[in-house]
Amino acid sequence: MAKKTTSRKEKKKVKEWYTVLAPSALNNVQIAEIFGSEPESIVGRKIEATMQDLGAGLSKQNYKFIFKITDVQGLQASTEFVGHTLMGGTTRVTRKGHAKIDQVADVATLDSKKIRLKVMAITEKKIHRLQESAMRKRIVEKLQEDVSKLTLEELIRRLMDDSLSTDLFNECKKIESIRRMEIRASEFL
Repeated sequence: MAKKTTSRKEKKKVKEWYTVLAPSALNNVQIAEIFGSEPESIVGRKIEATMQDLGAGLSKQNYKFIFKITDVQGLQASTEFVGHTLMGGTTRVTRKGHAKIDQVADVATLDSKKIRLKVMAITEKKIHRLQESAMRKRIVEKLQEDVSKLTLEELIRRLMDDSLSTDLFNECKKIESIRRMEIRASEFL
C-alpha cells in the first residue's frame, strides 16, 4: 500500500505575533512581542526586560527583570515575576583600598512567597572582619524585617525604585562608611 504524502503547505503552521505584558504590579506594560504557532507553545517561555523597557528611564538600564509567560488570552500573554539581575560590569566596581561584601538572604513575603535576595556592598576603605560580619548580619536582619511586611507586588516596586537598597544603605552606614549598596539579584526558591 502506498504511503499518504502531505504537502509542505499542510505541514507548515501559521505563526502569529503575541504581545507580552508585564505583571499587574508593573501596570501591565508591554515588554515584548514574540512569534509563536500556538498559544500553548509560548507558555513557559522566559522574557527579559531592562528597567528602561519598563519605563524607568536611562538611569536604571543596568537592571534586567526576568518574567515567565503563564497565560495567553487571544494575542496577549500575561507574565509573572521570576527574578532580576544587575547586568554587566556593575558587579566588578571594587577598586584597590575598598572592600566588596556579597551577602545572600532567603526571605519570605507577606503572601508567603520565598525569594532569595543577593546584596552587594562596596565600602569606602578596607574593613576588618568584625565590621564585615556585623554588616552581613545587619543586612540579613533588615531584609527579613522589611520583606516580611511586603507582598510580592510591593517588593517588586521596592526593587524597581531602589528604596529597599536605600534602606539597607542607611542601616549599614552606621557600621562603616559605604560607597554603594545594591540588591544585585533576586530569584524564587
